[in-house]
Amino acid sequence: MSKSNFFLEIIVLVLLLVVSWMGFDAYRSNEIKKAEKNEPALQSIKKMPVQIITPKEITLTNSYIGTVQPIHAVSVLPYITGFIDQVLVKGGEEVKKGDTLFILKQDQYLAQKEAAAAAVAKAKADLENERLYLERIKRTSSKAISQTELDNAQTNYLSAKADLKSAEANLKLANVNYEYTTIKASIDGIVGNISATPGEYVSPQGNSLAYVLQYNPIRVAFTIPEKDFLKMQSDINFFKKGKMKLMLADQVIFEQDGNIRFSDNKVNESASSITLYADFDNPNRTLLPNAYVLVLFEQRIPNALTVNKNWVSMEENGNFIYLLENEIIVKKAIELGQSVQNQFYIPNGLKAGDQVITEQVSSVEIGKPAKPFVNQKE
Repeated sequence: MSKSNFFLEIIVLVLLLVVSWMGFDAYRSNEIKKAEKNEPALQSIKKMPVQIITPKEITLTNSYIGTVQPIHAVSVLPYITGFIDQVLVKGGEEVKKGDTLFILKQDQYLAQKEAAAAAVAKAKADLENERLYLERIKRTSSKAISQTELDNAQTNYLSAKADLKSAEANLKLANVNYEYTTIKASIDGIVGNISATPGEYVSPQGNSLAYVLQYNPIRVAFTIPEKDFLKMQSDINFFKKGKMKLMLADQVIFEQDGNIRFSDNKVNESASSITLYADFDNPNRTLLPNAYVLVLFEQRIPNALTVNKNWVSMEENGNFIYLLENEIIVKKAIELGQSVQNQFYIPNGLKAGDQVITEQVSSVEIGKPAKPFVNQKE
């Protein structure tokens, strides 16, 4: 190879290297420009703090104002008139059904009882006499007596029989009145104030001699809004799913749980509410009639969804929360349930796994893309 050809090849090779370098430099510059052009768009995707919704068990408590009422309460009144002979009970004393409380003077009623017994004995004798006479008439020859005599004998016998029944009825009444001189308790309970005194004349139309209240068990009446009642009615086991407790005036929780017995048969129109009745065991007489209590119904919800109160947007047209769905900011309507500490129970509008945005979201951000990161502070 000649020297001239060798130098010519060297020159061509250098030119090819220069052209290649210039092409690579132009490509690199173009890519840099593209990257610089796209960089603002990448930088505009905001990172949003989120919390992932997970179910948990919570206890919801509904509270209502209630009043304590006795299940059974009896005014003690005499069935007959008379003078009080003995007072055998004191105010505040516990009595059992059948215990004697008062005794009326019995002389008059004892005399009536004895007189009625004597009348029965006489009526029996008269009846026997008329029976014997009737039998004698019947055995006599029909020629010796007239039909009128036979008819009179039969009539007198039937009349004597009726007189005996009347005398026996009067004896029963006399016995009942005599028994009424002993006034007994008709229920188990506690006796109230005793106003009657020995020697006092009493009657069924007069004032009560005492008042007996049943303390155990005892009943609590409380009213709930009609809408709450309708929710409860839709679930027949509603009150079996939770516990009913009472908070007393001193803020102490009553030791016994209650059971719903029945509801009123009509709605209170003025308040749009209905009254429910619950019974409680009251062995220590802690609950007193006419006392006000706070009825607490505790319901466990095993897989409840809750959110922090600060994450909820309360607006005129409803309650909303902001989510990230497929890395897009979404505004979603929710149903707010009961407040549990700093959380809201959400019965409708959320599902497990939802990514709830935990900071304020402006209206212009809705529908925009965002990258989630879990907020460890929440």
